Amino acid sequence: RARAEGAKFATGDLLLMTDADCYVPANWVRLLSRPFRREDTGLAFGPVAPSNIRRPGHESGFLVQYQGFDQLFRFGYTAGAAGLRSPAGGFGNNMAVRRQALEDAGGFEQLRYSLTEDAELIAQVRASGRWRVQAVITGTAAVHPAPDERLRKLFGQSLRWNAGGLFAPDFQTKASYGLVMYYLFGSVILAPFALLWWPLILPAIGSATSMLLMALTVGAVTRASDRYWRYLIPNVLWSMLYYSWVTLFTLGGRTVEWKGRTLRAKGTQ
Repeated sequence: RARAEGAKFATGDLLLMTDADCYVPANWVRLLSRPFRREDTGLAFGPVAPSNIRRPGHESGFLVQYQGFDQLFRFGYTAGAAGLRSPAGGFGNNMAVRRQALEDAGGFEQLRYSLTEDAELIAQVRASGRWRVQAVITGTAAVHPAPDERLRKLFGQSLRWNAGGLFAPDFQTKASYGLVMYYLFGSVILAPFALLWWPLILPAIGSATSMLLMALTVGAVTRASDRYWRYLIPNVLWSMLYYSWVTLFTLGGRTVEWKGRTLRAKGTQ
């Protein structure tokens, strides 16, 4: 609703969006606007790198440094999907949309119910068949939100993102995200049984390898910080367990607390 009201008052042809807890780089508007030199670009999104800018000296805790890895890693997935002309998500706190593309999608008011409204906006812009969705892959375009410093809050955010992907209103987003997460979840569940039959470890090795390659690629492209590289392999291995844990709770029908509301994946309560 806030973005719908903002769009009514805005007078430009491009609408740039971020969140109240974010720091944006000095050249953010120029970098995020660059893809719109193509007349068929309807929406663009950039990377997100949580940082404790407001609290110097609090950057080294596990949850803070992990989120710096996690959100860049997720950006790699969404940027890759956009590059394959099959966008399936992006970060709403580092996003720009052409006004005409937004109107073609029905505006913010017409977005179908989703726990991840930014991904739903991307899906509806894509579904119009008229507009391209592009990722701005330079690390200098990264927006820096305040990280969650409690595991419970971080888990709630991860649960919302996961449920938004697995129960997305459109089939393409749901299928592409589900393919990745269900394979990862299955590979982690099977891994302990490799003690009984060693080939069962192969899916987990496949998951770890693909995730490592993704992390290496997005880290190189965005010129990630030294901290990103220092904990790269531990973060990949932890992500395998963490994402599987979140998926288990998602499939179990766990509700999500968000902005004062209790939400379910397919409706509100």
